[in-house]
Amino acid sequence: MTQPHMPDAPPAPEEVFRIYRNSVFRLAYSITANRDDADDILQDVFLLYLRKRPRCKNEEHRKTWLLRVTLNCSRSRVRSVWNQTVPLPGTLAEAGPDLPEDSVLTAVRQLPPLYRAVIHLFYYEDRSTEQIASLLRKNPSTVRSLLSRGREYLRNCLKGEDF
Repeated sequence: MTQPHMPDAPPAPEEVFRIYRNSVFRLAYSITANRDDADDILQDVFLLYLRKRPRCKNEEHRKTWLLRVTLNCSRSRVRSVWNQTVPLPGTLAEAGPDLPEDSVLTAVRQLPPLYRAVIHLFYYEDRSTEQIASLLRKNPSTVRSLLSRGREYLRNCLKGEDF
């Protein structure tokens, strides 16, 4: 996706939402593995954007800000005591989101949240390990280790082995 030209005046919030909503939603869903939580996080991120009105040097900086806030909101949601729910047998919640299933996506959803985040940012957002390290506030070598372990978990899962 081509990034729009950054004029002197910041783009309208509706334009920012249109451009980045899919990236924010996908990252939130990747971490939470729950469509409803990802929708809530999407709303939280853009409400925060409206409240804070961050000054961004360019579109890359704006996207990085949104992804960082998405990571923080997603982590908070995953750690929240209120998020510890168990679906009732036979309910729609037990079936999970209505997304196309494939073995890789299923395996990614089984990863711990930090590995899901790193895998998502690297493969779906095309972020370098240095950019991911900045977003996660970790060393680039730590991010490379997380990617390596995440890939190993995925390999084992796809072979039918346990983590």
